Amino acid sequence: MNFLFKFTPAAVVATLLSFNCTQAQTLIDHQQLGSTSKQVLEAQAFFAGGAFDIKYGIDFYKITYETPGVNGGVDTASGMVVFPTVTNCDDGLTMAAYEHGTVLRKSNVPSRDNGEATLGKVMAGIGMVTVMPDYLGLGDAPGFHPYVHAESQATATLDAFRAARDLADVLNVNLNGDVLLTGYSQGGHAALATHKYVETNNLTAEFAILGSAPCSGPYDMSGVQTEPIVQGAAYDTPGYVIYLLNGYNTAYGNLYDSVQEVLQPQFHATVPPLLDGNSSLDDLNNALPQEIDSFLTADFLTNFRAAQQSGNHPMWQNLADNDLYDWVPDAGVRMFYCTQDEQVFYQNSLVARDAFRQNGAADVSAINRGAQNHGGCLVPALSGVAAYFDSLLVICGEPVIEDTGVFVQNRKAGESSMTLYPNPAQTYFQLKTDQTADVEIFDAAGRHMLSLFRVSAGRQIAVNTLAEGTYFVRVTPRDSAPEVLKLIKR
Repeated sequence: MNFLFKFTPAAVVATLLSFNCTQAQTLIDHQQLGSTSKQVLEAQAFFAGGAFDIKYGIDFYKITYETPGVNGGVDTASGMVVFPTVTNCDDGLTMAAYEHGTVLRKSNVPSRDNGEATLGKVMAGIGMVTVMPDYLGLGDAPGFHPYVHAESQATATLDAFRAARDLADVLNVNLNGDVLLTGYSQGGHAALATHKYVETNNLTAEFAILGSAPCSGPYDMSGVQTEPIVQGAAYDTPGYVIYLLNGYNTAYGNLYDSVQEVLQPQFHATVPPLLDGNSSLDDLNNALPQEIDSFLTADFLTNFRAAQQSGNHPMWQNLADNDLYDWVPDAGVRMFYCTQDEQVFYQNSLVARDAFRQNGAADVSAINRGAQNHGGCLVPALSGVAAYFDSLLVICGEPVIEDTGVFVQNRKAGESSMTLYPNPAQTYFQLKTDQTADVEIFDAAGRHMLSLFRVSAGRQIAVNTLAEGTYFVRVTPRDSAPEVLKLIKR
């Protein structure tokens, strides 16, 4: 996708270079990649699922910045920062992170304006400064990417936020200190890892997390997500297994001296060259059979499986180090998943939700977005993210939707074009609208009760299992802003 290329004015560069040398600087360099008008962004949002209500055009930049490497020292990393074209915003803008999914080719990243970067641009069109880190080992970062490594994903994200703050100072953009986090697939893991890192390292004064909305992520790396290796079952994307092994060996250095040591001989010549940063994940998947026992050595698999209970194997230790449910989130968490996900199993979200709640977390939900596969879950998951972020987001001092003290209501609720009937309802209700819409039901305390995707007018929505009382129905149409309607259940 091509955009108009705009160079950064020399005056802006001069301003950056004139910063006091004693001020901590994370940003190394920046380059404006382009701008997109509100009208064009609305069209892009439509193809991204239509869940985001675009209010602004955007300017987007490539950044390079300093961040810790996995082996000590400081690495150079890259990413994209997207600014909405908001003016006269004295109260400041919220920052958000969109964390990208799995890529193997080093250039298939947001800083190179790849296709997935469009999702972060659409988020910025709502009114957030959106940051998209490339992660270590991708984009401009040296070395091999430490795939699904929680700590480096988190530090690369937080330093991208810091670099974005530096750039905001250069561009005279006010920020309010609030942060939202989301991402898809590996990005879901990265978003939750960043949330955990902030809260467990006492960084909430610097990064005031309003909420996180990770989507279809592998939060139970040592359990649910490792079952294909343990069981020897066919796996739809076998390249993930090699990527994971080489990524953890990069991060921890405890698995092998060469990836060939865990590959059966017939793959020694064909697989390692695909890890050079120039090949795609499809290339790697196509070079491997789906049966894991057909490409990993029997010695590795036997030793790994025998240590499942004891954890006395470096790979089990690495996996456990990247589980993300052993803490208690303070800010809200909404994990979106789909039940037919063949790549990142939906039980990851349920394990994390149950552990969080058992540990005492007060505001955590795992939300089913339908019987979709991994690719098909993206749009319904992002629709859920949009609804959640709308309930939290403040733009220039004004909430997107107002807090009533019970849940959220639209500022123009009296002008609603939608109705629910019958209302009060006993066994079901129907939605009267001229558009298909996502429907979420919350009880009076704001607890999530039900989600349905792409509901058409007249469809009966069962509520017979709900207790009597007052509920709020959040309706997110495909082509207009979300609305919240009150439902009485009798």
